[in-house]
Amino acid sequence: MQKNKRNIIIIINCILSLGLLVISGTLAAYTSTSSVKRTVSTVGSAQLFSSNVLTPYSKEDDILGKAMPFSSGNETNSFYLSICNYRQGDKTKWAATDISYTLKISLVDTEGNNVTDETILSKYSCDYNNNSKTFKDLETTTINDTLSKESASENLYKITVPTKYMKSYRIKITAESEGYQPLGRYISAAEEVTSSQWKLSFLNDEKAQAAFDLGCINTKLTGSEHATLKLSWNPKHVDIDPWFLNDNKLTVVKEKNENNETISKYISFEAGEENSPNQYNIIFYRTNSVRSDDKTPETWTDIEGYITLTSTPISK
Repeated sequence: MQKNKRNIIIIINCILSLGLLVISGTLAAYTSTSSVKRTVSTVGSAQLFSSNVLTPYSKEDDILGKAMPFSSGNETNSFYLSICNYRQGDKTKWAATDISYTLKISLVDTEGNNVTDETILSKYSCDYNNNSKTFKDLETTTINDTLSKESASENLYKITVPTKYMKSYRIKITAESEGYQPLGRYISAAEEVTSSQWKLSFLNDEKAQAAFDLGCINTKLTGSEHATLKLSWNPKHVDIDPWFLNDNKLTVVKEKNENNETISKYISFEAGEENSPNQYNIIFYRTNSVRSDDKTPETWTDIEGYITLTSTPISK
């Protein structure tokens, strides 16, 4: 009888122990899953919905301005906007789910009021994914787009501005996606005064930032003399915007070493001819991610060494 009681007690203890193990395992699994979800959400919201031009904002009044370089010598000027699913400057981490977003582009006057004059709005345009819309179209419609979770990806938009109006108005751009802080910017014109000799320069507001924070590098070629320009870059670090190549029908030439490895790339073209632009705005994209915690963080001296310009005057 005493033996049977001991057996019953042992069985009850085993059942209780098994129940505790199940409960503990369930709680551990739940805690682990919740922790992972929180980590992904936090990282995604803070870093993985970004742009080369737009910056995060909390409310409309917080949207910052940005002066883009434009040349008065051209009938129109263009700049490129990218929306990305990774933190600028680091393509090694991207959003784990597709990012669907709404892009809104509008024209405002110097007081911040929406411009409704259809004649003016029809002079501004946005090109993307083989589509072209004037700001007149965008007054009543928005651009809905998606970034794929399969890899680090970006969507590009070419914004074209009529030189005639560039000092009178600003462009307001916002990108919104559920679960992420919205991105926005007011774009205004910063006219460049060009000298005769062609020169390569970088944007001042970008040079004010840490070099390793930039996902892309905006450059300007300015000048007016008739010359052959050779723009070279180090493909280990950067590569040229393919849209610039397509727009200007240019071909990239590769320079290789004795081991047949590409050590440099360049394009060559004539500039400064009559009725030709006296400024070219060219974007270079990263080919390798850089970080602030690298042993030797990248500096602006490094960036200025990646991209070089040679100008050879053409005798009349």
